[in-house]
Amino acid sequence: MTGSTRWGSAPSCNGTLGGTTAPVPLSATGNAHIRSTVSLPSPCLAPAVLLTIQASGTTNYIAFEGTN
Repeated sequence: MTGSTRWGSAPSCNGTLGGTTAPVPLSATGNAHIRSTVSLPSPCLAPAVLLTIQASGTTNYIAFEGTN
């Protein structure tokens, strides 16, 4: 996905997607700040955040951070 400049996130809990944030632009140095609120189920025993890249009208998941 070289050259894409819009990124988002997709938080999930217990293996269920909690929503997708709106895409945000990358700075010239490749940084982005995502500030958003999503609803997750309670209890949330296995939180995870997937990074998304917005390109050509599609959303691709490219990274993962969480616990198992």
